[in-house]
Amino acid sequence: MVNKRVLIGGAAVLVGLLLVAVIVRSLRPDQPSPGVNLPTGVETAVKETLSARTGVPVADIDTVAAEEKEWPNACLGLAEQDEMCAEVLTSGWEVAARAQGQTYVCRTNQDGTQVRIEE
Repeated sequence: MVNKRVLIGGAAVLVGLLLVAVIVRSLRPDQPSPGVNLPTGVETAVKETLSARTGVPVADIDTVAAEEKEWPNACLGLAEQDEMCAEVLTSGWEVAARAQGQTYVCRTNQDGTQVRIEE
């Protein structure tokens, strides 16, 4: 009987810990989505681009989410007026980042050498 109580108590503790982990995760949206392996160079390029645009220090910009994407052209699907873009599928990343409470969505090529911010 005692072993059964210990087992039930242990299971309750594990369920409680799991619930706390889920709650903490939902309160910490500044962390990238689990399972996404965003290259450090791409994340750095996004943060530096946002810092240059917003004036917010790189250290104060948080990556919220990232997803691999195929863009329809070399301009990452965000050509400016009268800009010529090579019509080739371009592998890259869609990265959401937060700076001073505002979320920005950025598009990059595969290695982050090209970054564009969605307007």
